[in-house]
Amino acid sequence: MKKFALAVMLGTLGLTACSHREPTDVQLGTLLRVERADPANPSAAFDTTFLPCLRAWSGDAALLSGLPAGVVSDDGKKTCRVKVDARIADPAHNPDKFTFAEISAPNVVKRAIALAAAHRLAAMNAGATRPPPSAFGKPAPPSQPTKPAAPAPSGPPVELGAAGVTLSESEHVCEQLQQKAATSNDPAVKNYGAFCANSLKRTRDAMEAAAARGDSAKVDVYAKTLVRYAAAAQSLLDKDGKK
Repeated sequence: MKKFALAVMLGTLGLTACSHREPTDVQLGTLLRVERADPANPSAAFDTTFLPCLRAWSGDAALLSGLPAGVVSDDGKKTCRVKVDARIADPAHNPDKFTFAEISAPNVVKRAIALAAAHRLAAMNAGATRPPPSAFGKPAPPSQPTKPAAPAPSGPPVELGAAGVTLSESEHVCEQLQQKAATSNDPAVKNYGAFCANSLKRTRDAMEAAAARGDSAKVDVYAKTLVRYAAAAQSLLDKDGKK
Protein backbone atom coordinates (compact mmCIF):
# COMPACT_ATOMS: atom_id res chain seq x y z
CA MET A 1 0.00 0.00 0.00
CA LYS A 2 2.82 2.38 0.88
CA LYS A 3 4.56 1.61 -2.40
CA PHE A 4 1.33 2.30 -4.27
CA ALA A 5 0.81 5.61 -2.46
CA LEU A 6 4.41 6.61 -3.22
CA ALA A 7 3.95 5.79 -6.90
CA VAL A 8 0.78 7.89 -7.05
CA MET A 9 2.54 10.80 -5.34
CA LEU A 10 5.51 10.62 -7.73
CA GLY A 11 3.16 10.47 -10.69
CA THR A 12 1.33 13.53 -9.44
CA LEU A 13 4.59 15.39 -8.98
CA GLY A 14 5.59 14.43 -12.50
CA LEU A 15 2.36 15.81 -13.92
CA THR A 16 2.82 19.01 -11.92
CA ALA A 17 6.33 19.44 -13.27
CA CYS A 18 5.10 18.96 -16.83
CA SER A 19 2.46 21.66 -16.32
CA HIS A 20 5.10 24.29 -15.57
CA ARG A 21 6.47 24.54 -19.11
CA GLU A 22 7.16 28.01 -20.48
CA PRO A 23 7.10 28.70 -24.22
CA THR A 24 10.16 30.27 -25.80
CA ASP A 25 9.92 33.58 -27.66
CA VAL A 26 9.78 31.63 -30.92
CA GLN A 27 6.90 29.50 -29.64
CA LEU A 28 5.09 32.60 -28.36
CA GLY A 29 5.57 34.25 -31.75
CA THR A 30 4.05 31.21 -33.46
CA LEU A 31 1.10 31.32 -31.08
CA LEU A 32 0.48 35.05 -31.66
CA ARG A 33 1.03 35.04 -35.43
CA VAL A 34 -2.00 36.15 -37.44
CA GLU A 35 -4.03 33.62 -39.38
CA ARG A 36 -2.74 32.52 -42.78
CA ALA A 37 0.65 34.15 -42.19
CA ASP A 38 3.71 32.47 -43.68
CA PRO A 39 5.36 30.49 -40.83
CA ALA A 40 8.76 31.20 -42.39
CA ASN A 41 8.22 34.97 -42.30
CA PRO A 42 9.73 36.39 -39.07
CA SER A 43 8.02 39.73 -39.76
CA ALA A 44 4.50 38.29 -39.91
CA ALA A 45 2.07 40.44 -37.95
CA PHE A 46 0.89 39.38 -34.50
CA ASP A 47 -2.72 39.04 -33.39
CA THR A 48 -2.60 41.00 -30.13
CA THR A 49 -6.34 40.67 -29.48
CA PHE A 50 -5.51 37.63 -27.35
CA LEU A 51 -3.39 39.59 -24.88
CA PRO A 52 -6.17 41.31 -22.87
CA CYS A 53 -7.81 37.92 -22.38
CA LEU A 54 -4.57 36.35 -21.15
CA ARG A 55 -4.06 39.32 -18.83
CA ALA A 56 -7.55 38.85 -17.42
CA TRP A 57 -6.95 35.16 -16.75
CA SER A 58 -3.43 35.65 -15.34
CA GLY A 59 -4.65 36.67 -11.90
CA ASP A 60 -1.71 39.10 -11.66
CA ALA A 61 -2.66 42.47 -10.14
CA ALA A 62 -0.28 44.45 -12.39
CA LEU A 63 -1.62 42.77 -15.53
CA LEU A 64 -5.23 43.24 -14.45
CA SER A 65 -4.71 46.95 -13.84
CA GLY A 66 -6.30 49.12 -16.52
CA LEU A 67 -8.32 46.38 -18.21
CA PRO A 68 -11.92 47.31 -19.11
CA ALA A 69 -14.55 45.91 -16.76
CA GLY A 70 -16.07 43.92 -19.61
CA VAL A 71 -12.84 41.96 -20.04
CA VAL A 72 -12.25 41.06 -16.37
CA SER A 73 -15.88 40.13 -15.64
CA ASP A 74 -16.77 36.43 -15.48
CA ASP A 75 -18.79 36.66 -18.70
CA GLY A 76 -16.03 38.60 -20.43
CA LYS A 77 -13.40 36.05 -19.44
CA LYS A 78 -15.56 33.14 -20.60
CA THR A 79 -16.27 34.83 -23.92
CA CYS A 80 -12.68 35.71 -24.74
CA ARG A 81 -11.39 32.30 -23.69
CA VAL A 82 -13.37 30.64 -26.48
CA LYS A 83 -11.19 32.36 -29.08
CA VAL A 84 -7.95 31.64 -27.16
CA ASP A 85 -8.89 27.97 -26.74
CA ALA A 86 -9.47 27.72 -30.50
CA ARG A 87 -6.01 29.17 -31.12
CA ILE A 88 -4.43 26.73 -28.65
CA ALA A 89 -6.15 23.80 -30.35
CA ASP A 90 -4.69 24.80 -33.73
CA PRO A 91 -1.49 22.76 -34.30
CA ALA A 92 -0.24 25.38 -36.79
CA HIS A 93 -0.10 27.95 -33.97
CA ASN A 94 0.53 25.64 -31.04
CA PRO A 95 2.51 22.63 -32.32
CA ASP A 96 4.00 22.01 -28.86
CA LYS A 97 0.53 21.78 -27.29
CA PHE A 98 0.92 24.36 -24.54
CA THR A 99 -2.13 24.50 -22.29
CA PHE A 100 -4.20 27.55 -21.48
CA ALA A 101 -2.83 27.52 -17.92
CA GLU A 102 0.73 27.57 -19.26
CA ILE A 103 0.26 30.51 -21.61
CA SER A 104 -1.84 32.54 -19.15
CA ALA A 105 0.81 32.32 -16.41
CA PRO A 106 1.82 35.88 -15.39
CA ASN A 107 5.45 35.59 -16.51
CA VAL A 108 4.43 34.21 -19.90
CA VAL A 109 1.81 36.92 -20.42
CA LYS A 110 4.32 39.66 -19.56
CA ARG A 111 6.81 38.15 -22.03
CA ALA A 112 4.12 37.96 -24.71
CA ILE A 113 3.27 41.65 -24.20
CA ALA A 114 6.94 42.64 -24.39
CA LEU A 115 7.47 40.43 -27.45
CA ALA A 116 4.47 41.96 -29.24
CA ALA A 117 5.70 45.48 -28.40
CA ALA A 118 9.20 44.71 -29.68
CA HIS A 119 7.76 43.09 -32.82
CA ARG A 120 5.58 46.14 -33.50
CA LEU A 121 8.50 48.49 -32.92
CA ALA A 122 10.71 46.47 -35.29
CA ALA A 123 8.02 46.66 -37.96
CA MET A 124 7.77 50.44 -37.51
CA ASN A 125 11.54 50.82 -37.76
CA ALA A 126 11.61 48.64 -40.88
CA GLY A 127 8.92 50.81 -42.46
CA ALA A 128 10.89 53.94 -41.64
CA THR A 129 13.94 52.61 -43.50
CA ARG A 130 12.09 51.86 -46.74
CA PRO A 131 13.03 54.22 -49.60
CA PRO A 132 10.44 56.89 -50.46
CA PRO A 133 8.43 56.53 -53.69
CA SER A 134 10.74 59.03 -55.44
CA ALA A 135 13.57 56.53 -55.15
CA PHE A 136 11.88 54.35 -57.78
CA GLY A 137 12.40 56.82 -60.63
CA LYS A 138 9.51 59.20 -60.09
CA PRO A 139 10.78 62.60 -59.00
CA ALA A 140 9.28 64.04 -55.87
CA PRO A 141 7.07 67.08 -56.42
CA PRO A 142 8.63 70.39 -55.41
CA SER A 143 7.93 71.32 -51.84
CA GLN A 144 5.43 74.08 -51.32
CA PRO A 145 5.65 76.56 -48.48
CA THR A 146 3.16 75.71 -45.79
CA LYS A 147 1.13 78.12 -43.76
CA PRO A 148 1.69 78.06 -40.05
CA ALA A 149 -0.97 76.14 -38.21
CA ALA A 150 -3.62 78.22 -36.54
CA PRO A 151 -3.36 78.23 -32.76
CA ALA A 152 -5.75 75.89 -31.01
CA PRO A 153 -8.71 77.69 -29.52
CA SER A 154 -8.42 78.22 -25.81
CA GLY A 155 -11.12 76.87 -23.54
CA PRO A 156 -11.75 74.71 -20.50
CA PRO A 157 -9.99 71.31 -20.29
CA VAL A 158 -11.81 68.48 -22.04
CA GLU A 159 -13.39 65.99 -19.63
CA LEU A 160 -12.25 62.45 -20.47
CA GLY A 161 -13.93 60.60 -17.60
CA ALA A 162 -12.65 57.06 -16.94
CA ALA A 163 -10.51 57.23 -20.07
CA GLY A 164 -8.68 60.17 -18.50
CA VAL A 165 -7.70 57.96 -15.55
CA THR A 166 -6.35 55.36 -17.97
CA LEU A 167 -4.46 58.10 -19.79
CA SER A 168 -2.88 59.40 -16.57
CA GLU A 169 -1.87 55.90 -15.48
CA SER A 170 -0.35 55.17 -18.88
CA GLU A 171 1.60 58.42 -18.88
CA HIS A 172 2.90 57.64 -15.39
CA VAL A 173 4.19 54.20 -16.45
CA CYS A 174 5.69 55.68 -19.61
CA GLU A 175 7.50 58.38 -17.61
CA GLN A 176 8.95 55.68 -15.36
CA LEU A 177 10.21 53.80 -18.42
CA GLN A 178 11.78 56.98 -19.82
CA GLN A 179 13.60 57.53 -16.53
CA LYS A 180 14.78 53.93 -16.57
CA ALA A 181 15.93 54.30 -20.19
CA ALA A 182 18.38 57.02 -19.13
CA THR A 183 20.44 54.49 -17.15
CA SER A 184 19.50 51.18 -18.79
CA ASN A 185 21.70 49.33 -21.29
CA ASP A 186 18.71 47.44 -22.69
CA PRO A 187 17.95 48.74 -26.22
CA ALA A 188 14.33 47.60 -25.89
CA VAL A 189 13.88 49.85 -22.84
CA LYS A 190 15.49 52.82 -24.60
CA ASN A 191 13.57 52.34 -27.85
CA TYR A 192 10.17 51.73 -26.30
CA GLY A 193 10.68 54.58 -23.83
CA ALA A 194 10.96 57.06 -26.71
CA PHE A 195 8.20 55.36 -28.71
CA CYS A 196 5.85 55.35 -25.71
CA ALA A 197 6.35 59.05 -25.01
CA ASN A 198 5.65 60.10 -28.61
CA SER A 199 2.68 57.77 -29.00
CA LEU A 200 1.05 58.88 -25.76
CA LYS A 201 1.34 62.53 -26.75
CA ARG A 202 -0.41 61.86 -30.06
CA THR A 203 -3.03 59.68 -28.37
CA ARG A 204 -3.80 62.34 -25.73
CA ASP A 205 -4.35 64.93 -28.49
CA ALA A 206 -6.57 62.53 -30.43
CA MET A 207 -8.58 61.59 -27.31
CA GLU A 208 -9.20 65.22 -26.38
CA ALA A 209 -10.25 66.03 -29.95
CA ALA A 210 -12.67 63.05 -29.97
CA ALA A 211 -14.06 64.02 -26.56
CA ALA A 212 -14.59 67.59 -27.76
CA ARG A 213 -16.63 66.20 -30.66
CA GLY A 214 -18.65 64.06 -28.26
CA ASP A 215 -17.34 60.85 -29.86
CA SER A 216 -17.18 58.67 -26.72
CA ALA A 217 -16.79 55.47 -28.74
CA LYS A 218 -13.57 56.79 -30.26
CA VAL A 219 -12.32 57.83 -26.83
CA ASP A 220 -12.86 54.26 -25.60
CA VAL A 221 -10.88 52.90 -28.57
CA TYR A 222 -7.97 55.19 -27.72
CA ALA A 223 -8.20 54.11 -24.06
CA LYS A 224 -7.77 50.45 -25.08
CA THR A 225 -4.68 51.44 -27.06
CA LEU A 226 -3.31 53.16 -23.96
CA VAL A 227 -3.77 49.97 -21.95
CA ARG A 228 -1.56 48.12 -24.43
CA TYR A 229 1.11 50.82 -24.31
CA ALA A 230 1.13 50.81 -20.51
CA ALA A 231 1.24 47.01 -20.27
CA ALA A 232 4.22 46.82 -22.62
CA ALA A 233 6.03 49.59 -20.72
CA GLN A 234 5.31 47.93 -17.36
CA SER A 235 6.56 44.58 -18.67
CA LEU A 236 9.86 46.17 -19.74
CA LEU A 237 10.15 47.87 -16.35
CA ASP A 238 9.60 44.56 -14.56
CA LYS A 239 12.07 42.76 -16.81
CA ASP A 240 14.74 45.44 -16.38
CA GLY A 241 14.21 45.51 -12.62
CA LYS A 242 15.05 41.81 -12.31
CA LYS A 243 18.51 42.24 -13.84
